[in-house]
Amino acid sequence: MRKIVFISDCLSQPRHIKRVTSLLNAGFEVKVYGYNRGQYDVNKYPNGANPIVLGIFGDGHGYLNKFKTLKHDVARIVGENGKDVLYYAFGILAAYMLKQKGCKYVYEISDILYAYPRFRFVMPLIKRIDRDIIDKAQLVVMTSEGFADFHGYKSDKLVLIPNKVNSVLSSAQRTPLELKDNDKIRFAFVGSIRYETTFRIAETIGKKYPNYEFHFYGGTKTFLERCQNFDNTYSNVFYHGAFRNPDDVPGIYNNLDVVVACYTTKSLNERIAEPNKLYEALFFCKPIIVAKDTFLSKQVNKYECGYCVDSSTIENIENFLNSIDYKELNRISRHEYELNGDEFVDNAQILIEKLK
Repeated sequence: MRKIVFISDCLSQPRHIKRVTSLLNAGFEVKVYGYNRGQYDVNKYPNGANPIVLGIFGDGHGYLNKFKTLKHDVARIVGENGKDVLYYAFGILAAYMLKQKGCKYVYEISDILYAYPRFRFVMPLIKRIDRDIIDKAQLVVMTSEGFADFHGYKSDKLVLIPNKVNSVLSSAQRTPLELKDNDKIRFAFVGSIRYETTFRIAETIGKKYPNYEFHFYGGTKTFLERCQNFDNTYSNVFYHGAFRNPDDVPGIYNNLDVVVACYTTKSLNERIAEPNKLYEALFFCKPIIVAKDTFLSKQVNKYECGYCVDSSTIENIENFLNSIDYKELNRISRHEYELNGDEFVDNAQILIEKLK
């Protein structure tokens, strides 16, 4: 079986670990290089992967510094492994370096980083560069159909793999909600905590809705003090800290009722992304709240699995929270339960077949 050399800009990212694990289990020889983020480094690789840590890419590292670092490190990696192997790049910077080196590579796209407002003046240029990287790749893996639409990309080289539930959880118990009137409803954000909308919802619940709870599950360095302050200030808001994915995921979903995934809509990236929270909510039969007018909201409407709201103001959040109906939450959860859970579990078989 052929050798695949991975380059990860965040070694603890569960999706990276899933991809490496899938190809390792399929019989490929894998070698993994990458960077830690200096936080949320609790997720581990399987035996046989043994990642080589190149350094730390913290939040304080600018893109120019990351560019210089990757240029140096990719040159070293290619020098160690040669150009006869297939490289697998998570992210635009590593893929660009591999293209410049004339290497064969798979390019996985899970974000359009240059779609953030701060890149608006250089976005057209970077988009052309990105499209060239895509065109020269052996295969292009995208985690959202929204990214393919953004690039207008249709090709046999395209492999769509939404960020679904880790396959090791495929046999986890799926249980629909059976909420009764006046039960405390447990809202929760699960993942990397970084969006103002999440705090806005948590604060609204903390201040005005004693019969609701809000739970933060996930690591954060930038917002750690804020999360802890919410935990200390409001008796119904809780910060649980970092968790291991997939190990701790079933336990977390067993202790929440509604998933909050209202990302900002100011960035094109968030408007076209398809985060794993959608599939975790579907698999574990939990209604999900997402921002309206996004690709994610289209998916929620497609699966009839939650609510699409405008969380940009406290007034809008209160109007939504006031409208919540226990029977409707139970109905959505029962509907999710009746869907085929296997549809929401990660399956990299198409990628595996194309790589053989």
